[in-house]
Amino acid sequence: MAAEKERILIVDDEESIRELVSKIVTHIGYEAIVARNGQEALGILRNKPISIMITDMKMPEMDGLELTKVTRSEFPDLHIICMTAHGAAYSYTDVVACGASDYITKPFTIDEMRAKLNRAIREKNLIRDITQTARPVEVYFHFERFARTANSSHCHQGIYLPHARRACGCRHRGSEGVSGHC
Repeated sequence: MAAEKERILIVDDEESIRELVSKIVTHIGYEAIVARNGQEALGILRNKPISIMITDMKMPEMDGLELTKVTRSEFPDLHIICMTAHGAAYSYTDVVACGASDYITKPFTIDEMRAKLNRAIREKNLIRDITQTARPVEVYFHFERFARTANSSHCHQGIYLPHARRACGCRHRGSEGVSGHC
């Protein structure tokens, strides 16, 4: 039985960009689904399982930051990659603070997009595997250790630690340690 392709949702108000990114995603080997705006994207997310959302930052009505915030609150396990041609207007820390997993500046190469998508899929699978196989306390400490490694930025700690707390069912009090059943 063949593995189901990962679904990537591409959100951009410009049709040419949606088509281009969709072709790149399909070329890499994933299924591409497109949305013209944030509201359409939320409708798709509510009705189809999506692995990663790639969203443009500059869009009318609901920009990429707002879409990222809303999406993160409704779909906390979804990986979100923000893209923009306006690199100076948004910083990596801004988008990650709003809940994005990663950030890419247009124009980008196929190899750059492949690297971003493959990393997000690896992280999604790692989170799934750990939460399915480890005991709750082990899950928390594994994610905490992973999030605090030299290669993991402070921003990424905000992505991994919530997964750990959800899988563990505990509450974290920062440097004081864990409360709850841990």
